[in-house]
Amino acid sequence: MPIKFVDVLQLKADGGVDAKGPKDEGDEVIDICAWVIQQGENDAAATEMTTTGGHLEQDAQSWTLPLGKLEKGVARLTDGPAFAAAVALVKDRDNKQKVAFWAQTVRLEKTPTSS
Repeated sequence: MPIKFVDVLQLKADGGVDAKGPKDEGDEVIDICAWVIQQGENDAAATEMTTTGGHLEQDAQSWTLPLGKLEKGVARLTDGPAFAAAVALVKDRDNKQKVAFWAQTVRLEKTPTSS
């Protein structure tokens, strides 16, 4: 079951961030909602959920969900420390559904092509 984010999340040029983390082999993330929040002079945030059209990608060991910058927010996420949280519905290898919630500090870094 996914229980954490990777320690470093990649910022995107559009102000969003790719949320990602590990999962147990045999598990399937059915639905997920994730937030990344960063405090500053103006707090910034990005979010997405699969129930409203978010595009979840997953393989045997990991999941990735691109998060978009909050449209009405004036601040953008920047390099540095941030807080990430998620809740997910997961089907395990025994075909049992479980709900997982996790939150942690992460570091945000620009991708090489971001400006």
